[in-house]
Amino acid sequence: MKIGVKVHLIIAILAVVLISSLILIFQYIVIPNQVNMMIERSWNVARYIKQCNQYLCTEEQQELVEKLIIGENNFAYLVVLDSEGKAIVHSNPDRIGMVFNDTGTMAGIQSRMGKQQIYVRDAENEESPFHGERVIDVMLPSDSQGVIKGAVNVGLSLKGVDEAKQDYYFILLLSVLFLTGALLLLDFSLVNQVVIPLASIGQTNRDMQKALKGSEEKFSAAFRLSPEAISISSLADGRYIEVNDTWEDFYGYKREEVIGNNVHDFSIWVNPDERNLLLEELRYKPTVHSIEKEMCTKLEEHKHALCSFTNIQINGEPCVLFLSTDISLRKQLEEERLKASKLESLGVLAGGIAHDFNNLLTVIVGNLALAQMNLKERCEGQDEISELLVEAEKASFQARGLTQQLLTFAKGGAPVRETYFIKELIRDSAGFALCGSNVICEFRFDPNLMPVDMDGGQMSQVINNLIINAIQAMPNGGRIKITAENRALSGYEFSSLGTGDYVRIAIQDQGIGVPEKLQKRIFDPYFTTKVTGSGLGLATSYSIIRKHNGHIALESKPGEGTTFFIYLPGSQQEKRSGTNYETIYPGRGRILVMDDEERVREVAGQILDSIGYEVELTKDGLQALEIYQKAMEQNEPFDLVIMDLTIPGGMGGKETMQKLLETDPEVKVIVCSGYSNDPIMADYKAWGFKGVIAKPYGIRELSATIGRVING
Repeated sequence: MKIGVKVHLIIAILAVVLISSLILIFQYIVIPNQVNMMIERSWNVARYIKQCNQYLCTEEQQELVEKLIIGENNFAYLVVLDSEGKAIVHSNPDRIGMVFNDTGTMAGIQSRMGKQQIYVRDAENEESPFHGERVIDVMLPSDSQGVIKGAVNVGLSLKGVDEAKQDYYFILLLSVLFLTGALLLLDFSLVNQVVIPLASIGQTNRDMQKALKGSEEKFSAAFRLSPEAISISSLADGRYIEVNDTWEDFYGYKREEVIGNNVHDFSIWVNPDERNLLLEELRYKPTVHSIEKEMCTKLEEHKHALCSFTNIQINGEPCVLFLSTDISLRKQLEEERLKASKLESLGVLAGGIAHDFNNLLTVIVGNLALAQMNLKERCEGQDEISELLVEAEKASFQARGLTQQLLTFAKGGAPVRETYFIKELIRDSAGFALCGSNVICEFRFDPNLMPVDMDGGQMSQVINNLIINAIQAMPNGGRIKITAENRALSGYEFSSLGTGDYVRIAIQDQGIGVPEKLQKRIFDPYFTTKVTGSGLGLATSYSIIRKHNGHIALESKPGEGTTFFIYLPGSQQEKRSGTNYETIYPGRGRILVMDDEERVREVAGQILDSIGYEVELTKDGLQALEIYQKAMEQNEPFDLVIMDLTIPGGMGGKETMQKLLETDPEVKVIVCSGYSNDPIMADYKAWGFKGVIAKPYGIRELSATIGRVING
């Protein structure tokens, strides 16, 4: 019996169509989608590192990049560069300090919008384990007030993508070789117009079926192991024909549950009409690329996905190949970036409000002090009025605490340390946070509690954050227990603390507790379990405690409440429980006061005049330099200069100080500012200042500071 060979030609054409379709899908859908997602992930991580670095010191930045690189197989490196290309933070600690000043890197640092480029690692160092590795280099510059400070550099390795492409094309090459052999055999038969006996056809069919079966198995493996969630469904009735492993993981359904059932039987589309619109669009073009949609899993968890569709034919039946990539993390990072941007704007506003409010408080406190002095001099027996003025002055200093919290929220910054008896600060901060809540607080303090060197405003913010956190954990009300006691540590209890005496503060609530799996992330920036939370309260508290050379930790069990522990180094200095309202220190000498606010200058002048000083006032640095130089030339030098740090539109305290030192290396200057969180306020001696005082200041605080500087 004999038979024609047309069937071979049909099979060959089908095989070519199948292989071509798989090549096109892999080359123009799977690989580009995967690379684009990896690049987008790199940009998001770079933005995240840049945002977090505003609140972290160098050591904390190093911890952050080492944590982020774990589990990220596609990242070659995470680096923070300074403006000269020097690595100040590197995911590979051995490379910290290396300088990357090639043309591409320096161009990326100077680029305002960021830059991305293909980069070959260690191209000139053949002994390096990274020699010749191709990466996509993402550079995101960081700046401050328009001045480039450096850049965040994320290296996206293309090694995995290249290896996947090689494996895939190797499989295709084997398949093509099988197909080519079959086609050559068929072509030879056609040219010689041979009529093949049925037995030969049977053997040839078996050989081809075996080859096609091998090819199908390889393509099936590529489909099944793809990092994209892929499904194939009938275009006519929406019946699922096949899904891969990633699809099962993403949507939570098992393959056996969906094959043969209709797409509409599973609520994976939050809005089913969107799928119908996309299918309608496929009628006019073969492929729909990269559409962001919100999908729903079996557990009713909503996820964001980047979706692509294409038409394919399976056994002559029109079908839809649907690819979806999980971009939930990217969307979360975008939302966090927007949240951080809003917080930054609010922080700038808060800082401005606090600065202006502190200037007003300076005028109020100064006039209250002058009123008390005049009352004592002119009106004997007016103790009741004097007490009212003292209470008003105390209230003004409490208002300073509110502005300090605004400033801490605005930027944080290095602590301006003073020695405090901390129990009063804890009581005041907790009382402020508890106002209007259904929670009560119990206090227990060691009677011999050591004083602590700290920034009172920042530490008040920490206590405030922890109390608010406890209140939110007890929506039905409850009790918070706060204890403070002395603890001697041997240096082995916590890796971040050395041997010495510490004050331990414990804040215990009766709330819902924190699951163990979340406790390690509780201090991460932007991590929150609350719908209305910003995720910055505990992260800010952690940063403040670290800057005070302390330690913060928690113990918690779900349903049994949470206890936060704070360890702060004890101080050997004389303790300070608050402003001294009893002693005014008179003096003699000439003082130059520089402040841009007229009312602040005037009240400062009246205060200094009332306690015996000769005062001259000026509004900015240029005038201050002119007056100071003239006084030296006339042999009537000033004994002291008090200058505001920030002068809008004029020469401020920092620049003026440098000019004064050039004129008189022995000049004595006290710096003051409504921005008490400015780094200069925390480390004023490094800038040449002899003393520091934060607005608002009272007559007693001002006279004591002047006395220490002049007589020191």
